[in-house]
Amino acid sequence: KHFPGHGSGTVDSHLDLPVFGNWQPDEADPYTELIHNQDPVLGAVLVAHGLYPALCERLGVDPSVVSSMNPGIIVQLLRDELGFGNGLVFSDDMTMGAIGKHTDPEEAALHVLDAGCDVLVYRQAQPLAWQVYSALLKRLRQGKLDEQRINEKAQRVWQTIQTLGAVDRPSFDEAALSKTYCHDLALGWVKQAMAEQHHYVPSPLPLSHKKTWALVAPNQLDMVHYRDDLRQAPPLEGWLTQAGLKPAMHFNYPLPGVSRQREPDGGSGSQWPVWAEHPLDALVFVAFNALLDEAQQRYYQRLVEAHPATKVVLVSVGMPTDGQVLVSGQSQTGMMGPWVHLCLPSYRPASQHALAQWLGAPPKGFESLSMAETTG
Repeated sequence: KHFPGHGSGTVDSHLDLPVFGNWQPDEADPYTELIHNQDPVLGAVLVAHGLYPALCERLGVDPSVVSSMNPGIIVQLLRDELGFGNGLVFSDDMTMGAIGKHTDPEEAALHVLDAGCDVLVYRQAQPLAWQVYSALLKRLRQGKLDEQRINEKAQRVWQTIQTLGAVDRPSFDEAALSKTYCHDLALGWVKQAMAEQHHYVPSPLPLSHKKTWALVAPNQLDMVHYRDDLRQAPPLEGWLTQAGLKPAMHFNYPLPGVSRQREPDGGSGSQWPVWAEHPLDALVFVAFNALLDEAQQRYYQRLVEAHPATKVVLVSVGMPTDGQVLVSGQSQTGMMGPWVHLCLPSYRPASQHALAQWLGAPPKGFESLSMAETTG
């Protein structure tokens, strides 16, 4: 997921319909490689909800039709051109804003099935899922749905289940599947996934007790899906302590629509601290959905204006495009933006642990990269 690619998007499809106007053919390369890889066999592909005008123009299909409802993208491109053939195709969550804001739920389900999807996904929406299921069943009994096509979809589901059941799986010791084991596994994945996007020398990393630096990060208690993590693992400050790091200043900014700190004075972020009277060697700013949060953008700008000579480490959580809205102005190297831009796939404990280790001890060779090597 998310076919045919989410890489060039700037709108969160959970909230509204994104337009991928800059989609490039190489965004399909990972799918092509996985489809033709026989070990393991690709079990399924999940299709995005989005508009792909450039891709649709190449395919000769209507660019105004959402990808999950577009047979040109699912059948012509995925099944035929890329060779996925009779593979199992999932829709993205049918309750997301990208589709729910613009199409009636029952009509949306019909269009997505007609376009070539086999499985409709409804995340945490059981009443709506049953409503749609009942409507589809009624249409099938009335002969308004092609029974043969529905049977073909069911057969693909059954074949996938059979294939998965026939796969030789390694036997796991249940005791080994502890929180520690899973955390270490995820930690390794995060370290592989973390990508250095910009590196403007000289870098403020690694951080140490000798440096005066500030940490700004989202309030983890405002992040609904992450509250349980606090019962099992320390917050970011705890991971930093384990890595031998301690910021001189620290602030957890509240998130919009969740925290009372946003109302009334906190709504603009104008009351959040910038520590103008304290010279800083480095500022670590952890951005969370900054594209959707103007207060966060303004706060970042106030911080860098209060510390014009300070080197900024920007950490994007889940959204690499945060770097497009959070810029530090004209830096000492004549470049725009933060000195270092790191990306985390999430804000779960393993990601925070990896970040703390990275800040304290960047991978070998990180600091020796030159401008020419990184700007290309």
